[in-house]
Amino acid sequence: QHDITEITQTVARSHGLDLRLLADAFRFMTDMTMGEYIKRRLVICALDIKLERELSVEDVCENAGYADAPATISFG
Repeated sequence: QHDITEITQTVARSHGLDLRLLADAFRFMTDMTMGEYIKRRLVICALDIKLERELSVEDVCENAGYADAPATISFG
């Protein structure tokens, strides 16, 4: 499973920015939180992998960091 908080802290640290300032600026520019963006990108990457490799949904979810996914993913 991906630790969204750790990812956002790493991004801020690697660019020498305060996490709160980065998060506020990101939300202002994109109208979504960094966590929401990362989760969306993970799903897009997982779908790309599924299409390229013809894997099962369970395998794709596991590769994307959602080990218990079929029970927790909603497409509604």
